[in-house]
Amino acid sequence: MKRIALLLLTLAAGIYALPQTYTVSKHIGIENGLSNNFIQDIVIDKRGFAWIATESGVNRVAGNTVTIFRSQDKDNGRGHIIGNEIRSLHYDEKSDKVMIATEKGLSVYEAETGRFHNITEKEGLPYPVINDIARAGEDDVWLISARAHIIKMNCKSYKIEVQDIKLVGGVRSVMDDGNGHLYLGHQLRDGMSIVNLKDHQVTNYHYIPGDPYGIPGNNVRCIYQDHLKNIWVGTNMGLTRFDPQTGRFMKVGQQGMMHDNNVFDIIEMPWAKTTASFRQPTDLKAPCWLWNRYPTSSCQTS
Repeated sequence: MKRIALLLLTLAAGIYALPQTYTVSKHIGIENGLSNNFIQDIVIDKRGFAWIATESGVNRVAGNTVTIFRSQDKDNGRGHIIGNEIRSLHYDEKSDKVMIATEKGLSVYEAETGRFHNITEKEGLPYPVINDIARAGEDDVWLISARAHIIKMNCKSYKIEVQDIKLVGGVRSVMDDGNGHLYLGHQLRDGMSIVNLKDHQVTNYHYIPGDPYGIPGNNVRCIYQDHLKNIWVGTNMGLTRFDPQTGRFMKVGQQGMMHDNNVFDIIEMPWAKTTASFRQPTDLKAPCWLWNRYPTSSCQTS
């Protein structure tokens, strides 16, 4: 989890390898109406609203107005989110819905009606705690439970399909490459797995000491595919780029250059979530940015 104060639609001071100069234009925290400074995730909808996931509800930021949604809210005909410990967010632009992963199930904010729709074990979830959400084609999303269930849900009908896929360890992050493969980031000791969605075969990559082309760490918090189809993996031992053709990982950065190797999220410019530090790896094929907890030096391919 990321203990940070929100810097909305801006970059923080630790930016490197850029010709432009960026400054913080707005800071939002509890003192400005945010429900909590412990930020888990951020998405931007097509209206420009920022949805902020915290461990004390979800916040919608519109200009200087912060609206907090919690499970204890009065219904008022619109419903409410099912849990306050928000683990992940996903915005589906086609259906114009914000999906909110909580410790008690999935809540979906339907912008067209302004109502919340909740999905729990009663609606078919095999386990209520949802760790991550990712796109799965045009009309579906993937849901990953804290017990490593892989679930496909239709964004329109909310139909649930639990996949018969056996995994090693817990799963904290998911990414669909759009080419028949599902990438899964494991917790603590199990690295990264790739699921072939045609035959459900699973390939696992875990840290092997001394392997120069192996994954650098077993705790994988995020996996990202950029617009050039490069696949980036954020681990507890830094950032790496994965080559699906060779099965090799290329570590980004040099030992001792970072105050903290834990990579919490990866995005492409110009849109950034927020943290105390952004770094742009050099000599790579796409503009990729990542965050960790502390200011760092710029990193280079190694």
